[in-house]
Amino acid sequence: MGCHYDHLAVDWLPDSCIDKDLVIEFDASGPGADGSWPYFDVGNSTEAADASGFVPINNTDIDEFAKAGRWYFATREWHILHCMFTWRKQYRARFGAINVEPWNDNEEHIEH
Repeated sequence: MGCHYDHLAVDWLPDSCIDKDLVIEFDASGPGADGSWPYFDVGNSTEAADASGFVPINNTDIDEFAKAGRWYFATREWHILHCMFTWRKQYRARFGAINVEPWNDNEEHIEH
């Protein structure tokens, strides 16, 4: 359907719902040396798990996970910033050509 995987929304969206500048900023706001975020598999791979039982994956792997419909996990810090950036997306959508996906365009996500 022409959708692209949006790391911020964690979903497949049409271009009209992707704030590309905000996604780039989000992808570079993590704790990694280059601003990357840590992501994890739940041990479904042949890679060695860390002490928590999760297998670290890089942020290019999450695109492959999304294409395959596989789950991946992120940190609590990632989740908090995801919520803050989604709130920014809601605000920015009022003044630009970007639409917010309906499941995130509500006050409940802000309250969350």
